[in-house]
Amino acid sequence: MSESATVREALLRELAVRSVFWRGERVLRAVDEALERSDNFRGGRSGNTERHAPREAHRAIGTVIAPAFASFSLHALERARERGLRRMFFLAREGETFMRMYRRLARVRSVDEPPATYLAVNRRSLYLASMESFDAEGLARLWAQYPAQTVGTLLRNLSLPEAPFVPLAMEAGFEGVESAIGDPAHDDRFARFAADARVREAFLARRDEARRSLVRYLRQRGYFGEGTVGIVDVGWTGSMQTSLALATRHEPDRPALDGMYLALTYRPGSDPPGSQRCGYLCDTRSGDWMQECILRCNSVFEMLATAPHGSAAGFREDSSGRVRPIVRSGVDEADLLRGPFRRARAGVWAWFEVFVREPGARAVTAAELRPAVLDRMRRFVLYPTRAEALAFLDYAHEENFGVYGSSRFAFQGSAWRALCEWPWWHGPRRLAGLLRTQRWAEGALKRSGVPMANFALDLLDTRYHTRA
Repeated sequence: MSESATVREALLRELAVRSVFWRGERVLRAVDEALERSDNFRGGRSGNTERHAPREAHRAIGTVIAPAFASFSLHALERARERGLRRMFFLAREGETFMRMYRRLARVRSVDEPPATYLAVNRRSLYLASMESFDAEGLARLWAQYPAQTVGTLLRNLSLPEAPFVPLAMEAGFEGVESAIGDPAHDDRFARFAADARVREAFLARRDEARRSLVRYLRQRGYFGEGTVGIVDVGWTGSMQTSLALATRHEPDRPALDGMYLALTYRPGSDPPGSQRCGYLCDTRSGDWMQECILRCNSVFEMLATAPHGSAAGFREDSSGRVRPIVRSGVDEADLLRGPFRRARAGVWAWFEVFVREPGARAVTAAELRPAVLDRMRRFVLYPTRAEALAFLDYAHEENFGVYGSSRFAFQGSAWRALCEWPWWHGPRRLAGLLRTQRWAEGALKRSGVPMANFALDLLDTRYHTRA
């Protein structure tokens, strides 16, 4: 080790004694340096994607995001042991990454962990089973997050067939599957549709079938029984945990749920007595806007954690009598999983493998890692390198509940028109409003090449939140 490296290590060691931030940062830097020396990784130093070719930038982005995944998986392991949870359930599809890391960390640290089980569920496969009634109250959770619904998208979100529902909707006054539904509590057409006895009968038959299949599947997976079980997912509101609780509320041996999320946008009243949920890097109940900035680009955490298999579309019984998930994948998503996402996930796992072998990482806790990891995620979201921002043009975020389709990260709209339209003195305000509609405003600003643009946006946000 060179003299400068020795001095740097001595300084990091002293800082680690004085500050929890530097305790975690020291471990992360040791992993970065070991990864740079590794023959298995040729993309350059993790956390620095500026000099990478576009193809290698995807893998390098994986090394930037990997500390969030590793520390969150460690948090789940520690919380499961501290609270004596009976079993840990990792929800598809992002949960597959966390489950693999959870199991590996338990082996490396030689600890007995609660069993980890993968649940092949998603919001669409759970929502129908969780509903009590087909009315404004039963649809309140869906409408709160996705208020722009048509007859067709509503039926798709509830996994209901067009027949007999579409003809009955047309009898109630809707023109067809593309007809928009207003607020269910005030839309007269929807009120007539929901009040139709034929609609209620068909809905209850489908709901009960979905609930029976879900309960059978959960029993096969060891969900029911005494005690509390853990629910692990990437985020963001924990709606699948809510649906699981509602769909099984009539089962006498239903467990209490302890939800763990990489980041959580908390909604009051989400949990029945005895159950809870919390966010690791971000929990909006803290009121800390410096945490919440990572939600501005939460898609990157979903995309890189997503397992390379299709999404659960329901359940079926096989020839042996067991309930199996029905898995489907779109063509666009399959291409992404074989291309950019595959390279980015390779970066995630390259970093994680070095992390579990790093001697200093074996004693560090998730709480000690959190401040340094959060700082790195804030850097990525607010101040991406140009290579990181450009790499996102290859990505797409697939929506398969609420709304459907692929969302791209290219700039939407015209910045020039926003600035120059009359009255021209409102141009900056129009441009700021246009930026707020982008999937990742900071990435768009970095790609623009405007000097100090990201700093200016961060400054405006800082001023706003410190005055609030």
